[in-house]
Amino acid sequence: MLFVDLVWQKLEEENDDFFRAYYIRLKLKKQILLFNHLLEHQYHLMKCPMPAKVPLAPMQNGMHPMPGKFSPSWLCVCKLKLSQPF
Repeated sequence: MLFVDLVWQKLEEENDDFFRAYYIRLKLKKQILLFNHLLEHQYHLMKCPMPAKVPLAPMQNGMHPMPGKFSPSWLCVCKLKLSQPF
C-alpha cells in the first residue's frame, strides 16, 4: 500500500461524516454528468431526420403496428459522435 493510500485511509477513519458526504457528492456529480450526456444525446436524436415511412410487416396476431409520431428514435439516420460523459 502506498503512503498516500495510508494517509487517505487514516483521514477517512478520523472524518467519517465528511467522507460520507464527500462520496455522496461524488456519486451525485457522476449521475449529473451522465444525465447531461444522455440529455444531449436525446436532443440530437430528436433533431435527427427520420427515414421515409416504410410499410411495416404484420405482427404475429395479424395486427399492424401504428406508424407515425411514435417511430423509435433508433431509426435515426444521423451519425452522431458525442463525447463521453466523463
